[in-house]
Amino acid sequence: MMIFCKSFLPKLMILSFLISLSLSNFAFSNELSEPSQSHKIIESISENKIKFSEIPINFLNNKKFIMELISKNICPLEMNNIPEKYYDDFDVMAIASNQPMALIKASNRLKDDKQLIKIYVSKNGDNIQYASDKLKRDPEIIELSLKNRPSSIKYIPIDLITRQMVIMVIKSDLSWLSQTYKTLPEEFKSDKEIIKIAFAREYIPIDYMPESIQNDENFIIELVKINPILLNHDFKQKNSSYFKQKIKEMLTKKEIVLDFEGPNKTNSFLNLLHFSENAYDDGKALHLKLKNGTYTKIKYIFEKYGDASLFEYPYFWGYRKDLGFYLVNIKTMEEDSVLLIDDVTGKKLAQASSYPIISPDKKYLISFQSDAFDLNGIEIFEIYPHEIKSVYKKHLLDFEFDSWKENNSFLIKSEFQKNKYMMVYKNNSGWEMKEFKK
Repeated sequence: MMIFCKSFLPKLMILSFLISLSLSNFAFSNELSEPSQSHKIIESISENKIKFSEIPINFLNNKKFIMELISKNICPLEMNNIPEKYYDDFDVMAIASNQPMALIKASNRLKDDKQLIKIYVSKNGDNIQYASDKLKRDPEIIELSLKNRPSSIKYIPIDLITRQMVIMVIKSDLSWLSQTYKTLPEEFKSDKEIIKIAFAREYIPIDYMPESIQNDENFIIELVKINPILLNHDFKQKNSSYFKQKIKEMLTKKEIVLDFEGPNKTNSFLNLLHFSENAYDDGKALHLKLKNGTYTKIKYIFEKYGDASLFEYPYFWGYRKDLGFYLVNIKTMEEDSVLLIDDVTGKKLAQASSYPIISPDKKYLISFQSDAFDLNGIEIFEIYPHEIKSVYKKHLLDFEFDSWKENNSFLIKSEFQKNKYMMVYKNNSGWEMKEFKK
């Protein structure tokens, strides 16, 4: 029999406590007697102080704890780590519907439970792919799935997909339209009316379409009329004389609008057709006609250095004959820029960061900078005969042009903060900027 003096007992108790702490990062009770214990564990997981796999088994076997843990939406919640019995528990799997791909773990019984599947597809239409074969054919489940995520049509049994359903999906898909089209059954991908509806909303790559559509030159011309952005991409009809003539006729008839402010202003193909007497591209260089009848050229550059490459590609963005310069977009690996080329000397007058916005009196132009390698903000240039000078630069994040106030003042607006405007204006001392209430 061992006898301890009173002074030794407290030390022994402290030592035992420290040993117990060393066995676990936290002193959890073995009984789920107090809610604070489960809250403490959940808080510790969220703060990455303990791993999911370190949760005591008696907590994992407590349904109330599991449901609370799932409801906190702690990411990542490892569904593989919870006991398998919960995969067949409606309450647990229902509350897990916010967890990505949780339905994969559900038992076959629950995958055939219409009430549970309705919960899942209402939150993410793609979950219909994990439903039972019977529920994948259920009209209500299909409707909820497509309403939440139109692109989930790819998981609907093909024999149930109707033309009306496809049109509804095409009209409502706001994010993945081109991919949604790509996954449609062939009969609907060949439907010209469906293609037109889709194309009016978003560019669809030609190579996603069946070969019969790709080879239909007149239909491709119709698509250009609907959405000229198609001309920014390569396809086999693009260089045919017939195709170019038809597009040129559309420009003449104003069926396609090309101006210095509209959405097609940076369409190189349209600009080259419209200004064919002033510029042409032979695939090796962009040629710009000068006032004396000669041409200056900007070459395509592509050079390889081992695994690395360097390229500079010129794209024709139009001719401001009234101001005496051409606009040429230069694309490189690092950035885009816009060169303003004098139509008399062929020399660069200025280099802007974006398509320039011209003042009403044509004395100033604005360029907005926005890239990863340069300061974001605005730059103002002053226009003289055959000379353009940079007169103002301002570092400014996340603002875009709104409107001109006067010839020498304009508004810019925040891209992310509603009703936040700044006015940029010229006074006797130069250009200034101040907040503006619109």
